[in-house]
Amino acid sequence: MRLRERDLVTVYLKRWQEIEDDEGNSIKGYSNEAIELKMNVQSAGGQIAATLYGSELPYVKACKYQGEVVIQEKDGICLYTKLLIQPLTLEDFNCLVHSLVGNDDSINPLMNKKIISPNLKPDYEVISIQPYSTHLNITLKRI
Repeated sequence: MRLRERDLVTVYLKRWQEIEDDEGNSIKGYSNEAIELKMNVQSAGGQIAATLYGSELPYVKACKYQGEVVIQEKDGICLYTKLLIQPLTLEDFNCLVHSLVGNDDSINPLMNKKIISPNLKPDYEVISIQPYSTHLNITLKRI
């Protein structure tokens, strides 16, 4: 089975990690780097999902992923935030400055772009992975 290109959404994977500091304390959290993935993301539905998740069903997504990146449970997915991979152009920077200062009454073209910082936590967490021969069925839950 191949996933349709038009149904794929760009999401960003942030790995779950546990690190020990100098004093031996365990620090748990998400990595600072984000890995770009293409997934088919849908709202979870059906009688079984309603039985499993109950009132939390609106916060659960069902995804299909086909690719080389290894995804594990507890990894974070940034679904509604996007990375600015290219540096800002001078026009975009000026527009951003004017919108922050409030001197510009025009519509800001950067309003739909969201910047994800390394410290920003993901929107969703991977709670289950079902491997198939050609793809993975991944269930995400809102954090």
